[in-house]
Amino acid sequence: MSTAQSPFGVDDPRIENGRSMPDPSTRPAIPTDAQWLETDRAYQDARSALYVRDALGLLEYRAVGHMSPAMAERIIEFSKKGMEEEPPVYSFADMQGLTSYDLDARLLLTDWLARNGRRFTGVHVLTGSRLIRMAVSMAKTVLGAQFAAHTSVADFDSARAAAWLHCNEPRGHRTQNSTALCSKTTLPLTDDRLVDDRYQVLRQLGRGGMGSVYLAEDVRLERMTALKLMNPSQDASMLARREARALASLRDENVAAIYGAGRHDDREFVAMEYIDGTSVEDLLYDHVEREVEFPRIFALNILAQVASGLGAVHARELMHCDVKPANIVVERITGRTVLVDFGLASIAADSFGGPGQVAGTPAYLAPELCGRARLPPSPQSDLYALGCTAYELLTGEPPFDDSDVMKVVAAHVEATPERPSLRRPDLSCVDELLLSMLAKDPKERPVSGTQVAIALRTIITELARVPRHHVGQVSAVAVSSEAAIRRRICSALSRTMGVDASKVMSCASAAEALGTLDSGPVDLIIIESLLADMHGVELLAQVRARGYSPAIEVVVQPESQEDEWRFRAMGVEHFVEADNVMNLAAQFAAIGSRHGWV
Repeated sequence: MSTAQSPFGVDDPRIENGRSMPDPSTRPAIPTDAQWLETDRAYQDARSALYVRDALGLLEYRAVGHMSPAMAERIIEFSKKGMEEEPPVYSFADMQGLTSYDLDARLLLTDWLARNGRRFTGVHVLTGSRLIRMAVSMAKTVLGAQFAAHTSVADFDSARAAAWLHCNEPRGHRTQNSTALCSKTTLPLTDDRLVDDRYQVLRQLGRGGMGSVYLAEDVRLERMTALKLMNPSQDASMLARREARALASLRDENVAAIYGAGRHDDREFVAMEYIDGTSVEDLLYDHVEREVEFPRIFALNILAQVASGLGAVHARELMHCDVKPANIVVERITGRTVLVDFGLASIAADSFGGPGQVAGTPAYLAPELCGRARLPPSPQSDLYALGCTAYELLTGEPPFDDSDVMKVVAAHVEATPERPSLRRPDLSCVDELLLSMLAKDPKERPVSGTQVAIALRTIITELARVPRHHVGQVSAVAVSSEAAIRRRICSALSRTMGVDASKVMSCASAAEALGTLDSGPVDLIIIESLLADMHGVELLAQVRARGYSPAIEVVVQPESQEDEWRFRAMGVEHFVEADNVMNLAAQFAAIGSRHGWV
């Protein structure tokens, strides 16, 4: 038998003619750091080099220097070949050595990932500079939980080692350690049979402690479904049945609908509405990574929808029992916010849990659920969890945060949360509402989710009206690669908001716009989504990171629905077409009127 090298430079006698030959009596050692060879080089020019390697379900890349469109095309070409293999297939990209990139190169990779990336079991990227981290964060918006961005070499190597074990450890010999290391992935179903004679599994979406979630097609009704397949245990089966019962009678646009439930072999399953979107946890992570505050209006809109969904849940005498950012999903195209994962849901009459048992996530746990009294869940305990979620979304941190879980639980019971406006000054408008939701006594909290939703929407309406400006006092920056579009913007602003066209700061690039903004803040910024040196999303992130935060942000002509989603995920509400001055002026007039400027 001939031998071959693993992707980590280790001779592996279990490989013959490029295929894995499992030895049922042994388990492969966790690999060490990859050693790249000249033979691995797939692309090189005066400014960059690309190394690639494909073996046993792992596609590995190392990019150095400048990312050009030619390099991006080579990565895509290599990925396509690797994806022809049987799953699972992982992608590991070492981008630490990248110093810059062409916009076209980033768009090529992001668009390709949007169409094909979910076919990977997992995608991991090691980043270095802040510029590359921001570009990579776009992919996380596209892929969500399947995507992991690393800044630590040790974490990256650990994930790669886990993937190696997942792909190559003989079936039936997986260890608890290798399963734990693969916590960001999920093991595929072992055969191609339909689940319940109707659900065809397409790919895996995620994994939790009690089971796995798959994207499946209902072949009878020809619709996409999120199929939750529970682990073969009594606790997991109980949670599946509880979730099915809880949602069976509930129909609300802000709560994931249930389509059916049953058993597949020895495992319970629940078929639910598939929400093509991103969890609030991932959106929050993206903003924290960019060191940018979560947009206030966007956050309040999300919270209002969740509160409305909870109102419908509570009206059926149900409780969610695990409200948190990870269980809230924002639909990619529509922006609809949906509450998911009712695995811990409780019916009011249930005796939920037993002595010493606490259901929920510590950072969002109501004091009456973890204190000495240990009361059963109630609508008010869900509203407390929503209050914790709101606090974290708006300030970037939960109200009580500590690495020691018991200290967090104790704080819920005993400590008074800090006013949100002390952490972020523009949150005084929500201080009273959030503190009432975080009251220690359930009786002092709002009566229902519906009441919270109404309060949040009232706040949103008030915030939407930016203080009126006198004619000619609105300051604006127009950023577009095309001079004609900049001229139209200036002309349209002068016709509608009384802005002196000669005083609109006109910028042909992101770099010029950032330099202009250094001279002082502005009221209005109009950004073209596709700039020569940077994507508009990245420019907006940098504008906010520098503390400029214009009162109104407008995007001109998003290139695609995916582009528009990225801006909406950052809280942008206004999108305009710049085909002619009159049309643009009408759109600006509507925006100005909404904010009390005209």
